[in-house]
Amino acid sequence: MRNNARQVCAVDIMPDVNQCLDVASATLGLKSLPSNIALAQISPGEDFCPGQSFDLVYSWSVFEHVEQDILNSVLAQLHGKLKPGGYLFIQIAPLFFSAEGSHLFHRIPIPWGHLTIQESTYYSKLCNACESREEVDALWSCYQWLNRVTAIDLKRRIVANGLKVVREYVTQDPHAEQLPAALLDAYQREALVTNQIVLLAQRV
Repeated sequence: MRNNARQVCAVDIMPDVNQCLDVASATLGLKSLPSNIALAQISPGEDFCPGQSFDLVYSWSVFEHVEQDILNSVLAQLHGKLKPGGYLFIQIAPLFFSAEGSHLFHRIPIPWGHLTIQESTYYSKLCNACESREEVDALWSCYQWLNRVTAIDLKRRIVANGLKVVREYVTQDPHAEQLPAALLDAYQREALVTNQIVLLAQRV
């Protein structure tokens, strides 16, 4: 809002968008959302804001949840939504192959546990750590739907879909010194110890 945006279009495949006013009311004291904000719940891969184009598309800790088989089509759609010279900002943390990449570390605090522990055992650990069946189901579903994109793969896909990476930033995993040596038999070290990728790309 500080940049006097003419319109902000926020989309999500989850119903969280329907709670924005409640959150804004509780945290900011707003009685209504600004008139230039449009909110929509969409299906995975669905065209959003048909017929509109944007100066910036922004995604923070969302892209790891995009289904693997529609990653390229989603990036192509985002390219099409950008005005010439417009920017795409994507941040992912944690990446799947990093120590906390399962998104379950707060319940199973074992670095790279999702890559080193048999899945049935990993699931049992989650069941024992959660407070309810609902929590287990929600967290396990989140884990199962994570894509396996790496920082290198994401950059490759972005370029293949007509965008130019103009700035990037990566952070090393805070557990890097605990990396199990056996994982290097199956995975590249860079993928295992890159916790975060932040990319700014431009439609040219």
